[in-house]
Amino acid sequence: MFFVREYKEKEKLTSPYTCLGLGDFQSHYGSAPISIVWKMKESLPGFVVKKTVKV
Repeated sequence: MFFVREYKEKEKLTSPYTCLGLGDFQSHYGSAPISIVWKMKESLPGFVVKKTVKV
């Protein structure tokens, strides 16, 4: 189960998490740091996709 939040804090308050649902492990590569690829069982909400495109 995956949970995300946009900011750690906002105006000195902890930001709420959004539940993205379940995902299946696909692969991993690298070490220190390791990268893990997941396939989500459900599509990501539009507002999450918009934020991740900027990264």
